[in-house]
Amino acid sequence: MKKILLFIFTTVSITIFSQTLTLENIFKDGVFRSEGVSGLQHLPSGDFYTVTTKTSIDKHNFVTGEFVTTILSNKMLNSLSNDSLTISKIYSYDFSKNEDKMLLATDVEYLYRRTSKGFYYLFDIKENRLTSVSDKTKGKISFATISDNGDKIAFVRNLNLFYIDIKTGNEVQVTFDGKENQIINGLPDWVYEEELGVEKTFSWSPDGKYLAYMRFDETHVKEFSMTIWGDLYPEEYKFKYPKAGEDNSEVEIFVFNTESHKSEKVEIKTTEEVYYPRLYWLSNSTDLMALQLNRLQNKLEFVKYNVLNHNYDVVFTDKNSCWLNVTDEYYFLPDNNAMVLTSEQNGFNHIYLVDFKGKTTQLTSGDWEVASIEFVNPKTKQIFYLSNEANRANT
Repeated sequence: MKKILLFIFTTVSITIFSQTLTLENIFKDGVFRSEGVSGLQHLPSGDFYTVTTKTSIDKHNFVTGEFVTTILSNKMLNSLSNDSLTISKIYSYDFSKNEDKMLLATDVEYLYRRTSKGFYYLFDIKENRLTSVSDKTKGKISFATISDNGDKIAFVRNLNLFYIDIKTGNEVQVTFDGKENQIINGLPDWVYEEELGVEKTFSWSPDGKYLAYMRFDETHVKEFSMTIWGDLYPEEYKFKYPKAGEDNSEVEIFVFNTESHKSEKVEIKTTEEVYYPRLYWLSNSTDLMALQLNRLQNKLEFVKYNVLNHNYDVVFTDKNSCWLNVTDEYYFLPDNNAMVLTSEQNGFNHIYLVDFKGKTTQLTSGDWEVASIEFVNPKTKQIFYLSNEANRANT
């Protein structure tokens, strides 16, 4: 095996280069690095996409690939900001639903695998105005998120949840008890982040009136310590880490009303220890869908909770004899009475249509697997998905 690898390496070097390859050529200069498109992102309207160049964020037509316009450039940033902000310093960006605003993340540092914090800017495309989302002297923030109606931005700072009223610039603090290794608001604990793939634990209702969030009480979770190697002396780092059979965080769901400025606890009764791996809002902005997973992770319940009358119903239960994979393949239809999802309940991963009144219809079937649902079009009643169906048919 070593001889084969060496032979391939030598052949490539002779064909491409007239000089000897070095480790710097390969890993620093990236001579074998494949070409790619930086910052590719589709716009909410679906007809256009954006890419990042060294000096700009450009809009292109999806059908033709043709350049349409420059949305943001270094020249624009230079005229709008005194923070020496450039396109190369923008770690990521997101558009508001109506595409008239952008959130720009800079100076991002990761806390763990998925959670991070940084400084965020709001770029108003129509008004050509750039502002810092929050006071930078108060520290970095996590997961700044624009409400669907475009008038508020929620974020987490120092384990507490906040939001900004974009029109007035007023900052509203939603929670006050965040404390390291004790209380977490709006972010996941270690289990949710590492095992359930959760990044943030707050979600805007479509009308921007309600902000649902999760509160983690880690008080009774045992600590794990590890050595962090510094410049000269190592430091001990401690964090809450529940091992198998030990206490997990106590998790509660709340809904904050931005008009009354009050939070109400979502009361869902359960007879066993559960996780809440996903939170979704239905399009009516009054029904919250909380996914409830047992600790054995073989039963997943979809609990629809109404924030007005506080009633809840388990509208669907997915089960597996061994282990159930929580995904993001859940699409709630605009009639607020049905959803499309994937499930392995028959042994293969397939697509199902679930009516909240109790009817479940299997839409795909066979000795093959659906890899992912790419798009659901409620108007045309079409579902676009990826699968290995063709490969199985040829075997």
